[in-house]
Amino acid sequence: MLMHTLAREIEIISEAASKLSPEAREQIPNIEWRKVVGMRNRLVHVYYDINLDILWTTATYNIPKLIEQLEVLPYLQ
Repeated sequence: MLMHTLAREIEIISEAASKLSPEAREQIPNIEWRKVVGMRNRLVHVYYDINLDILWTTATYNIPKLIEQLEVLPYLQ
């Protein structure tokens, strides 16, 4: 149940990233936007072959790191 929830939340974050304009993405160029969006595509289209270790690492390491990087934007403070 936890892994399904994590997968869904990561899908939502990744979908939101896919909707960002190129200008918004350029404000934080050190974020690997292609990988963020690619994670959603993987979760949605290859759900039967999800690596749970990668999912867990994304949820516990990559997402908190992403949040830190996004918090520098003035309109998110």
